[in-house]
Amino acid sequence: MIYVTHDQIEAMTMADRIAVINQGVLEQVGTPRELYEQPRNQFVAGFIGSPAMNFMQLEVVNEAGRHETTRLLGTGIEMQTDQSQAARLRSSGLQHVVLGVRPEHLVLASTNTEYGLVIAARVDVVEFLGNGTSIHARAGEQDLIATIDASEPPAVGDTVLLSAPPRHIHLFDPQSGLSLDPPATP
Repeated sequence: MIYVTHDQIEAMTMADRIAVINQGVLEQVGTPRELYEQPRNQFVAGFIGSPAMNFMQLEVVNEAGRHETTRLLGTGIEMQTDQSQAARLRSSGLQHVVLGVRPEHLVLASTNTEYGLVIAARVDVVEFLGNGTSIHARAGEQDLIATIDASEPPAVGDTVLLSAPPRHIHLFDPQSGLSLDPPATP
């Protein structure tokens, strides 16, 4: 059976396979999990999931030395890539990249982590949801949403440190919107 809906939550809960269409273009077909975990492009990444994925344009900084490293930098935002991400970024030749991270993959952190995304952000809005809390925050010019544990939410005006491990980070070409992540295995 083919069922057409604009409600992505309905599609995620009912479908065995989903076809995401944008202005008449078939963007991606896959299981709900494939579309959520391995979006082919920025449109699919932003369409699937509620609240929507956070996107941040960051500078790519390759550092030579004993151990070649690649970091992504923005105001209040730093990402130490893992080896796989660093290799993909170096081979792409991009000077800037769009980083995507889902609100539910951001956690409150007390200190910086060796690898992964770290964001210092000012909290603008706190929404208690019962089983969780959504915080709307700002890091430099980047607005973002994090869905965190409801037990000890920050207050409006607090500066928080948010973190996510590399496995939950999506990288996109800022011009084409295409994912730099490895394609899904069949």
